[in-house]
Amino acid sequence: FSPNVECDDVILRAELKKDIFDDVEAFFNQGVDIYQKLKLVPFRKLLLAGVPGTGKTMLCAALAKQAIDQKRIVVYVSGSDRDGATFEKIQRAFQAVANAKYPTLLIVEEIDAYLRGDDKARILNVLDGIESPNNPKGTLMLATTNYPDAIDDRVFKRPGRLDRIFMVPTIQEEDLAEQM
Repeated sequence: FSPNVECDDVILRAELKKDIFDDVEAFFNQGVDIYQKLKLVPFRKLLLAGVPGTGKTMLCAALAKQAIDQKRIVVYVSGSDRDGATFEKIQRAFQAVANAKYPTLLIVEEIDAYLRGDDKARILNVLDGIESPNNPKGTLMLATTNYPDAIDDRVFKRPGRLDRIFMVPTIQEEDLAEQM
């Protein structure tokens, strides 16, 4: 994973791209304080969902570059590497996030790969906040999925498990297709 993508290099509808970038920045700039005032763990969870090739990974790389530029820690986890998708891998990432002395952006690619078998209940506990990383400086988890239909309703329809879901569509506009 190489966070060397500039925001301008991400080809998405302008309003969607702005909405995602604004959401991330709002959490770190104002949201962490609000969570703390409410005595909540400052842990926000966003999901980017869409078919392969829509730019989700590129968007993650641009958000990671922005996070690094803002002196935040970036932790990247992929379910498609040679180690596969295991809860232990997610747990190690959460430990790194919890121990960080800076705000963190946690990127979990292909979260649907982790929502299988015995690991599913453990991941749901993390999303519920029971085992969430407690970094007082704030953690934003940015997860992706190519298969939103594979994620069951216990994730999608239960309040608090995901704070916001962004559907990343295929490019339909001619000018955006030409840019891509």
